[in-house]
Amino acid sequence: MDEPLSNLDARLRMDMRAEVKHLHHVAKATTIYVTHDQVEALTMASQIAVMKEGVLQQVGTPDTVYHYPANLFVADFIGNPKVNLLEGVANGTTVDLGHFRIPIDAQGASGKVVVAVRPEDIAISTEPVPGSVEMTAYSVLPSGADSTIIARLRNTEITVRVMGISTITMDDKIWLTFDPQTLNLYDQESGNLVVPRTQLGTAQES
Repeated sequence: MDEPLSNLDARLRMDMRAEVKHLHHVAKATTIYVTHDQVEALTMASQIAVMKEGVLQQVGTPDTVYHYPANLFVADFIGNPKVNLLEGVANGTTVDLGHFRIPIDAQGASGKVVVAVRPEDIAISTEPVPGSVEMTAYSVLPSGADSTIIARLRNTEITVRVMGISTITMDDKIWLTFDPQTLNLYDQESGNLVVPRTQLGTAQES
């Protein structure tokens, strides 16, 4: 099936995703479904094959592809809002991101890396909490069921996603805490995953 829903409006496309997925369940037939819509792939597939310029980048379940992207292309392509990609230097015990550090327990991780963290995996507070990083709310984008908050610290920008309508307003001081179970480390040069969801500590300001 080659993008069978691409010409439908958003509401009908959502309805048809449910119908097509149920038909697949009833028929129990292997189906190859081609789409450029990442949401369509995540919601409908049992296995996803991500390709770039005809080259296979990763094959896995939606959960694997979303939480353990094999490289930076897959990490950046899958997910909305996009994953946060933060360049830093690892030395086995910390990743220095310039204005703050993330302690890690990954002796094999060293040199220039990219820390990938999903917007929904970052805790946000309007008051200081231990291990948090102070930032400023640059923009607040409510969308009903959830809100997207763009946080800034000097030249570092981080996207955070929270449930519901946030009470945070632009220019508020906010504090971010990173979940130690939800970070991946990638090699800056190759872009490949080097440490999947390593045991990272809470962020500390430098």
